[in-house]
Amino acid sequence: MHVLKHCFMMTCAGMLLLSGTVSAAEVTAKEVVAKARKYRDSLKEYAFHAVLTEELLNDNEMWQKYTQNVDVKVKRPDQLRVDIKSAEKDRTNYLKDGVFTMVDHRFGYYGQIKTPKEIDKALDFIFKKYGISAPLAGLIYTNMGKRIHFSKRKYFGVREVGGVPCDYVAFSNRKKELHIWITQGKEPLVKSFVLIDKTLKKRPRTEAYIVWDTKPHFSESVFTFKPTKDLTPISVVSPE
Repeated sequence: MHVLKHCFMMTCAGMLLLSGTVSAAEVTAKEVVAKARKYRDSLKEYAFHAVLTEELLNDNEMWQKYTQNVDVKVKRPDQLRVDIKSAEKDRTNYLKDGVFTMVDHRFGYYGQIKTPKEIDKALDFIFKKYGISAPLAGLIYTNMGKRIHFSKRKYFGVREVGGVPCDYVAFSNRKKELHIWITQGKEPLVKSFVLIDKTLKKRPRTEAYIVWDTKPHFSESVFTFKPTKDLTPISVVSPE
Protein backbone atom coordinates (compact mmCIF):
# COMPACT_ATOMS: atom_id res chain seq x y z
CA MET A 1 0.00 0.00 0.00
CA HIS A 2 2.86 2.33 0.85
CA VAL A 3 4.21 1.82 -2.65
CA LEU A 4 0.99 2.74 -4.42
CA LYS A 5 0.30 5.82 -2.35
CA HIS A 6 3.64 7.32 -3.24
CA CYS A 7 3.86 6.24 -6.87
CA PHE A 8 1.16 8.72 -7.77
CA MET A 9 2.16 11.51 -5.38
CA MET A 10 2.18 14.26 -7.95
CA THR A 11 0.90 17.68 -6.89
CA CYS A 12 1.06 21.38 -7.85
CA ALA A 13 3.33 30.06 -4.18
CA GLY A 14 0.31 31.54 -4.32
CA MET A 15 -1.64 34.49 -3.02
CA LEU A 16 -4.96 33.95 -1.29
CA LEU A 17 -7.91 34.02 -3.65
CA LEU A 18 -9.78 37.29 -3.51
CA SER A 19 -13.42 36.77 -2.69
CA GLY A 20 -16.35 38.70 -4.09
CA THR A 21 -19.60 38.49 -5.98
CA VAL A 22 -20.02 36.94 -9.40
CA SER A 23 -18.81 39.30 -12.13
CA ALA A 24 -17.80 39.35 -15.78
CA ALA A 25 -14.20 38.73 -14.68
CA GLU A 26 -15.25 35.50 -12.99
CA VAL A 27 -17.03 34.32 -16.12
CA THR A 28 -13.81 35.03 -18.02
CA ALA A 29 -11.92 32.78 -15.60
CA LYS A 30 -14.29 29.96 -16.49
CA GLU A 31 -13.86 30.60 -20.18
CA VAL A 32 -10.06 30.64 -19.95
CA VAL A 33 -9.99 27.25 -18.24
CA ALA A 34 -12.69 25.79 -20.49
CA LYS A 35 -10.71 26.77 -23.59
CA ALA A 36 -7.59 25.13 -22.21
CA ARG A 37 -9.46 21.96 -21.32
CA LYS A 38 -11.06 21.75 -24.75
CA TYR A 39 -7.71 22.06 -26.48
CA ARG A 40 -5.98 19.57 -24.18
CA ASP A 41 -8.85 17.10 -24.59
CA SER A 42 -8.47 17.31 -28.37
CA LEU A 43 -4.96 15.86 -28.12
CA LYS A 44 -4.91 12.10 -28.54
CA GLU A 45 -1.21 11.92 -27.72
CA TYR A 46 0.85 14.32 -25.64
CA ALA A 47 3.59 14.50 -23.04
CA PHE A 48 4.65 16.96 -20.37
CA HIS A 49 7.47 17.46 -17.90
CA ALA A 50 6.60 18.94 -14.51
CA VAL A 51 8.88 20.23 -11.78
CA LEU A 52 6.98 19.89 -8.51
CA THR A 53 7.80 21.42 -5.14
CA GLU A 54 5.78 20.08 -2.22
CA GLU A 55 5.58 21.28 1.38
CA LEU A 56 5.37 18.32 3.74
CA LEU A 57 5.70 17.84 7.50
CA ASN A 58 8.83 15.92 8.48
CA ASP A 59 9.25 13.67 11.52
CA ASN A 60 9.99 16.71 13.71
CA GLU A 61 6.67 18.31 12.74
CA MET A 62 8.51 20.96 10.73
CA TRP A 63 7.61 22.01 7.19
CA GLN A 64 10.09 20.90 4.59
CA LYS A 65 10.15 21.36 0.82
CA TYR A 66 10.64 18.46 -1.57
CA THR A 67 11.23 18.78 -5.30
CA GLN A 68 10.62 16.07 -7.85
CA ASN A 69 10.64 15.80 -11.63
CA VAL A 70 7.66 14.09 -13.25
CA ASP A 71 7.44 13.03 -16.89
CA VAL A 72 3.99 12.06 -18.16
CA LYS A 73 3.19 10.42 -21.49
CA VAL A 74 -0.42 9.97 -22.63
CA LYS A 75 -1.77 7.99 -25.57
CA ARG A 76 -5.54 7.81 -25.56
CA PRO A 77 -7.65 5.96 -24.89
CA ASP A 78 -5.76 3.49 -22.71
CA GLN A 79 -2.01 4.02 -22.46
CA LEU A 80 -0.19 6.08 -19.83
CA ARG A 81 3.30 6.32 -18.40
CA VAL A 82 4.49 8.40 -15.44
CA ASP A 83 8.17 8.65 -14.42
CA ILE A 84 8.96 10.24 -11.05
CA LYS A 85 12.49 11.17 -10.00
CA SER A 86 13.82 13.05 -6.97
CA ALA A 87 16.46 12.71 -4.27
CA GLU A 88 14.13 10.23 -2.55
CA LYS A 89 12.34 8.52 -5.46
CA ASP A 90 12.95 6.75 -8.74
CA ARG A 91 9.68 5.25 -9.93
CA THR A 92 7.76 4.47 -13.08
CA ASN A 93 4.02 3.82 -13.46
CA TYR A 94 2.52 2.16 -16.53
CA LEU A 95 -1.06 1.73 -17.68
CA LYS A 96 -1.70 -0.53 -20.64
CA ASP A 97 -4.34 -3.08 -21.58
CA GLY A 98 -6.14 -2.63 -18.25
CA VAL A 99 -3.06 -3.36 -16.13
CA PHE A 100 -1.52 -0.71 -13.88
CA THR A 101 2.12 -1.37 -13.01
CA MET A 102 4.13 0.41 -10.31
CA VAL A 103 7.92 0.06 -10.41
CA ASP A 104 10.33 1.25 -7.73
CA HIS A 105 13.75 1.23 -9.37
CA ARG A 106 15.58 2.20 -6.19
CA PHE A 107 14.31 -0.72 -4.11
CA GLY A 108 13.97 -3.14 -7.01
CA TYR A 109 10.33 -4.20 -6.88
CA TYR A 110 7.12 -3.83 -8.86
CA GLY A 111 3.41 -4.40 -8.28
CA GLN A 112 0.51 -4.79 -10.68
CA ILE A 113 -3.26 -4.46 -10.43
CA LYS A 114 -6.06 -4.90 -12.94
CA THR A 115 -8.03 -1.76 -13.80
CA PRO A 116 -10.55 -0.61 -16.40
CA LYS A 117 -8.79 -0.05 -19.72
CA GLU A 118 -9.59 3.62 -20.40
CA ILE A 119 -7.30 6.10 -18.67
CA ASP A 120 -10.05 8.11 -16.94
CA LYS A 121 -11.79 5.03 -15.58
CA ALA A 122 -8.51 3.46 -14.52
CA LEU A 123 -7.52 6.55 -12.54
CA ASP A 124 -10.96 6.71 -10.92
CA PHE A 125 -10.61 3.06 -9.91
CA ILE A 126 -7.12 3.48 -8.45
CA PHE A 127 -7.84 6.68 -6.55
CA LYS A 128 -11.09 5.37 -5.05
CA LYS A 129 -9.90 1.86 -4.20
CA TYR A 130 -6.61 2.92 -2.61
CA GLY A 131 -7.65 6.27 -1.13
CA ILE A 132 -5.02 8.36 -2.85
CA SER A 133 -5.10 11.67 -4.72
CA ALA A 134 -2.95 13.16 -7.48
CA PRO A 135 -3.58 16.77 -8.50
CA LEU A 136 -1.48 16.36 -11.64
CA ALA A 137 -4.15 13.92 -12.76
CA GLY A 138 -6.08 17.04 -13.77
CA LEU A 139 -3.71 17.28 -16.71
CA ILE A 140 -4.45 13.68 -17.70
CA TYR A 141 -8.20 13.32 -17.21
CA THR A 142 -10.54 14.37 -20.02
CA ASN A 143 -13.46 16.67 -19.21
CA MET A 144 -11.92 17.65 -15.90
CA GLY A 145 -14.46 20.43 -15.39
CA LYS A 146 -17.09 17.88 -14.38
CA ARG A 147 -14.89 16.47 -11.64
CA ILE A 148 -13.94 19.58 -9.64
CA HIS A 149 -16.28 22.26 -8.33
CA PHE A 150 -15.27 25.64 -6.89
CA SER A 151 -17.50 28.26 -5.27
CA LYS A 152 -15.20 31.24 -5.99
CA ARG A 153 -13.21 32.16 -9.07
CA LYS A 154 -11.35 35.19 -10.39
CA TYR A 155 -9.40 36.32 -13.45
CA PHE A 156 -6.28 38.35 -12.61
CA GLY A 157 -5.22 39.28 -16.15
CA VAL A 158 -2.06 38.43 -18.06
CA ARG A 159 1.17 37.49 -16.29
CA GLU A 160 4.45 36.16 -17.64
CA VAL A 161 5.70 32.75 -16.57
CA GLY A 162 9.18 31.95 -17.80
CA GLY A 163 8.86 34.75 -20.36
CA VAL A 164 5.59 33.34 -21.72
CA PRO A 165 2.37 35.46 -21.50
CA CYS A 166 -0.26 33.57 -19.52
CA ASP A 167 -3.82 34.16 -18.33
CA TYR A 168 -3.82 33.99 -14.54
CA VAL A 169 -6.94 32.57 -12.91
CA ALA A 170 -7.71 31.28 -9.42
CA PHE A 171 -10.40 29.11 -7.88
CA SER A 172 -11.38 28.27 -4.32
CA ASN A 173 -13.70 26.09 -2.25
CA ARG A 174 -13.79 25.04 1.41
CA LYS A 175 -10.94 22.56 1.05
CA LYS A 176 -8.70 23.82 -1.73
CA GLU A 177 -7.39 26.91 -3.44
CA LEU A 178 -6.02 26.59 -6.96
CA HIS A 179 -4.01 29.18 -8.94
CA ILE A 180 -3.41 28.49 -12.62
CA TRP A 181 -1.34 30.21 -15.30
CA ILE A 182 -2.45 29.22 -18.84
CA THR A 183 -0.51 30.12 -21.97
CA GLN A 184 -2.22 32.42 -24.46
CA GLY A 185 -2.60 31.68 -28.17
CA LYS A 186 -3.69 28.70 -30.23
CA GLU A 187 -2.32 26.17 -27.75
CA PRO A 188 -3.71 27.20 -24.34
CA LEU A 189 -2.04 24.90 -21.84
CA VAL A 190 -1.34 25.02 -18.11
CA LYS A 191 2.13 26.51 -17.71
CA SER A 192 2.14 26.57 -13.93
CA PHE A 193 -0.20 26.04 -11.02
CA VAL A 194 -0.26 26.21 -7.24
CA LEU A 195 -2.51 24.07 -5.06
CA ILE A 196 -3.13 25.14 -1.45
CA ASP A 197 -4.62 22.78 1.13
CA LYS A 198 -7.08 24.79 3.23
CA THR A 199 -7.97 21.89 5.50
CA LEU A 200 -4.71 22.24 7.46
CA LYS A 201 -3.88 25.25 9.63
CA LYS A 202 -0.51 26.02 8.02
CA ARG A 203 -1.95 25.68 4.50
CA PRO A 204 0.69 23.53 2.80
CA ARG A 205 1.08 24.08 -0.91
CA THR A 206 2.52 22.43 -3.96
CA GLU A 207 3.90 24.36 -6.90
CA ALA A 208 4.23 23.04 -10.45
CA TYR A 209 6.05 24.33 -13.54
CA ILE A 210 5.15 22.48 -16.75
CA VAL A 211 6.66 22.06 -20.23
CA TRP A 212 4.45 20.43 -22.88
CA ASP A 213 5.06 18.36 -25.98
CA THR A 214 1.87 18.27 -28.08
CA LYS A 215 3.40 16.32 -30.96
CA PRO A 216 5.34 13.46 -29.40
CA HIS A 217 6.52 10.38 -31.25
CA PHE A 218 5.93 7.39 -29.01
CA SER A 219 7.26 3.94 -29.75
CA GLU A 220 5.20 0.98 -28.55
CA SER A 221 7.88 0.13 -25.99
CA VAL A 222 7.31 3.42 -24.13
CA PHE A 223 4.13 2.06 -22.54
CA THR A 224 5.21 -1.56 -22.23
CA PHE A 225 6.55 -2.92 -18.96
CA LYS A 226 8.96 -5.82 -19.17
CA PRO A 227 10.27 -7.03 -15.80
CA THR A 228 14.02 -7.47 -15.55
CA LYS A 229 15.90 -9.92 -13.37
CA ASP A 230 16.73 -7.23 -10.81
CA LEU A 231 13.04 -6.53 -10.10
CA THR A 232 11.00 -8.53 -7.57
CA PRO A 233 7.20 -8.72 -7.86
CA ILE A 234 5.13 -7.76 -4.82
CA SER A 235 1.42 -7.88 -4.10
CA VAL A 236 -0.62 -4.71 -3.83
CA VAL A 237 -3.61 -4.69 -1.48
CA SER A 238 -6.16 -1.99 -0.78
CA PRO A 239 -6.78 -0.70 2.76
CA GLU A 240 -9.48 -2.55 4.65
